[in-house]
Order: sequence, then structure tokens, then C-alpha cells
Amino acid sequence: MTTRFFEAFHRFATAAIRERSFASDCDIDAVLATGYNCRNILGGVEIATKTMTNYLSNLIGIELDALMAGHAWTKLKTCPTERVNGAKP
Repeated sequence: MTTRFFEAFHRFATAAIRERSFASDCDIDAVLATGYNCRNILGGVEIATKTMTNYLSNLIGIELDALMAGHAWTKLKTCPTERVNGAKP
């Protein structure tokens, strides 16, 4: 995929967020014209929904059931910059 595809999807996602999911036909047509299809758009929405659900669950402390406990996200022990360049805070 090229930068053109990512830029097109970024523009679409921004419009969808700005309009509270009511993206215009022009927004949808623009992203489809770059080669995306409806399945790609729904996949992007699915990933965003799953991510936000995980973030909110972590923020408010929802306990995972036994089936999902093995897939729990854990808090990083160090900040990313420390891991990348060894810098200390």
C-alpha cells in the first residue's frame, strides 16, 4: 500500500469522526476511488472500536472473564523512549 492509500483513509476517518460517523457520499467516494472497498472501511472501524473498548476497559478497571484473561493488555514498565535509546527520565 502506498502513502496515497493511507492519506485517503486518514482523510475519510477524520471526516467520519468529525461528522460523528455520518461521512458524506463524497468522503466515501473519495476513499473508494483510491482502491479501498467497503470491507476495508469496515475493517478500519472494527479496529478503532476494539481499541477504544480496550482503552475504556483499562481506564475504568473492568475485569476480564476467564476466557479473555490470557489476552489482557499490560502496562509498559518503561516509557518507549527509554526502550528505544536507553535514555533515563
